[in-house]
Amino acid sequence: MPKKFKDLPHDKQLRYLKYFVLVLVIVYIPTSQYIPDTYGWWLGLLIFKITTFSLIFISSLFLLRPFCKYLCPIGLFLGFFNKISLYKYRKKDNCNTCGFCKRDCKMSLEPFKDFNSIECIRCGRCLKKCPRKSLKEEYFYVKKKEEEEKNKQS
Repeated sequence: MPKKFKDLPHDKQLRYLKYFVLVLVIVYIPTSQYIPDTYGWWLGLLIFKITTFSLIFISSLFLLRPFCKYLCPIGLFLGFFNKISLYKYRKKDNCNTCGFCKRDCKMSLEPFKDFNSIECIRCGRCLKKCPRKSLKEEYFYVKKKEEEEKNKQS
């Protein structure tokens, strides 16, 4: 199997397609008053679905996670909550920005810069790849318990 590319040439610009799809799904489709009155509308919809599926399938042969990176509105919506999530990634003080986490990230992110990015799908590969274990998982309740234990010890 050939090696897959991580990015397309205009990767950052293409990631904005998700915003368009999200607006389409949340705003346009529910408020649309257009109901086709012709018999053949379903054929156009079928052709659109087959074409979209084919493009995603073919691009996934050459790219890593093309649907997640460029089209998925659900991932984008959930990504908005990465900053306030109960499950977060934290960077410890011993990070030297070596870039091992970036090299292994399937979403082509830089975890050492923004470890709770909207684009992050929380696969955990960066946590495993870090030689210094500078990135860690943190749960809200664990952090709260650690703070309580520190207060008891003081």
